[in-house]
Amino acid sequence: MDYDLCLRSAFLDLESWAIFLAGLAVSVLLMRFEKRGLAITCFLTSLVLATGWAYFYYELNCVELRFS
Repeated sequence: MDYDLCLRSAFLDLESWAIFLAGLAVSVLLMRFEKRGLAITCFLTSLVLATGWAYFYYELNCVELRFS
């Protein structure tokens, strides 16, 4: 695998998208119950967790390909 393919696989990582979409679904559900502050907090938390997970995947799999 080369570096470009590794970057694409890090962006399309299934786990990070699942974290983000689950947080988005909970946020929409909370918005329906008019809990706006909690919905925004849930959305931002899921966004940070998904980004962190994708970065962790990138660090484990792509960094050594970048410098080789």
